[in-house]
Amino acid sequence: MRISSACLFLVSASISFFPHWVPAGELEAKFEAKSSMISIHRAGGEKPILTQHARADHRPYLHPIVAPDGKGILTEYSPGHHKHQTGLYWGFTRVNGRDYFHHPAENYWKRKSVQVVKAKGETVSWQTVYELLDAAGKAVLQETQIWQMRVGDDEYSIDLTWQGTGVTDVTIGEYKYGGLFLRMPWKRGLQGDVVNSSGKRNGEAEGQRDVWCDVGMQIDGRDDLGHIAIFDHPKNKGFPLPWRVDGQLGIGPVRARLGEWHIKKEATETIRHRFVVYAGKRNAERLNVKWAEYAGMKEKPPIEKLLSAARQREQQSNPLWLIAQTLAKTENTETRKALLRGILRGLAGRRNVAPP
Repeated sequence: MRISSACLFLVSASISFFPHWVPAGELEAKFEAKSSMISIHRAGGEKPILTQHARADHRPYLHPIVAPDGKGILTEYSPGHHKHQTGLYWGFTRVNGRDYFHHPAENYWKRKSVQVVKAKGETVSWQTVYELLDAAGKAVLQETQIWQMRVGDDEYSIDLTWQGTGVTDVTIGEYKYGGLFLRMPWKRGLQGDVVNSSGKRNGEAEGQRDVWCDVGMQIDGRDDLGHIAIFDHPKNKGFPLPWRVDGQLGIGPVRARLGEWHIKKEATETIRHRFVVYAGKRNAERLNVKWAEYAGMKEKPPIEKLLSAARQREQQSNPLWLIAQTLAKTENTETRKALLRGILRGLAGRRNVAPP
């Protein structure tokens, strides 16, 4: 069918006449300096669908995140069962011995900057930069969070790139939770669960290494469940990471469960995650496809294969493993004695050490 120039003129005139007409999926990010907030809107929309809080003396966090169809809020700030938890946020439990997970303010955090990077389009992005302060008020770690968001008809996709730069030598101490964490509005007796890519549910998923976890629960104002799935990325050290799944369906990946790790002075560690926000029934196969796209793979490999590769990487990076490999290859008695002494020195004071 041929479209006349007159028809094209009418379409063009109609678009000009209705100033709020925008392509599907268009977003706008607005910074409000007085409230220290960045609000994300569907273009032409009055109410935000996501809000970034970035106060000068409080850790940054996202809340509320509104369901993609506008029905219900999927995050919770400072619930009675965990007053320190703040929607979707990042807080390590042990940074040079200091606890930033349970202390969202109280002279632990100092904002350096907050800005909108891309204000309009099919994607928007923004950034916060904070210093983590020691007990004397001096910075030990500079944390940068770079966020990018896009929307579809029935879901949001949100990417986070976290960067930590050592102001001094930093040790992230071993702990069962801490780092990225999501708190949804759990209430006793509500319908909801956490499922990982292996199909493990709730307590079965606690502490397990996997590529994604999805939490879905009953939300006020909805007849179905609201969901937020969190993806791990293959470039993250420790991938696939262990997950914290608490009794109130709070979740987060936890590298510190694998042991303490370090950021040297002036060095930068980068960690990546994606969030898929949606409502309705969980479709694990669909999440597997989306995770593979995020990871740059044709399909999600079996978790056993990923875990085997991870264990091999971790073993080969263990100095004790390198000594044991050399020990197995030498027949010289004096060399073997020296290597064994090295292994014993390496094990001094350590418990539950995996054999090299």
